[in-house]
Amino acid sequence: MFSLNDVDALLEIKDYLEQGLNVAGIRKLYESKEMPQNDQAEPKTLSDAELRSLLREEMKHQARPFSQASQRHGDLSRFFK
Repeated sequence: MFSLNDVDALLEIKDYLEQGLNVAGIRKLYESKEMPQNDQAEPKTLSDAELRSLLREEMKHQARPFSQASQRHGDLSRFFK
C-alpha cells in the first residue's frame, strides 16, 4: 500500500515526464530538493534518552494507525462506495 506522499511524488514525476523531462533530469530535481538550504547548518544531535523517547512515540503511532479517525481516512472514503 502506498502512502499519500508516495502517490503525490508519483503524480509529480508523471507531470515532469509529460513536460518532457527524462528520468535523469527528474533525479537531479529531487536531489536538489533533498540538499540542505543552509550548508553551514549543523545537524541536531540527540541524546540516547531523547532518541529512545522519539522512537517510542513513533512506534506507538505505528502500532495503532487506525485507532483514531484521521483526516486521510476521510479523504480516501470517496473512492470506496
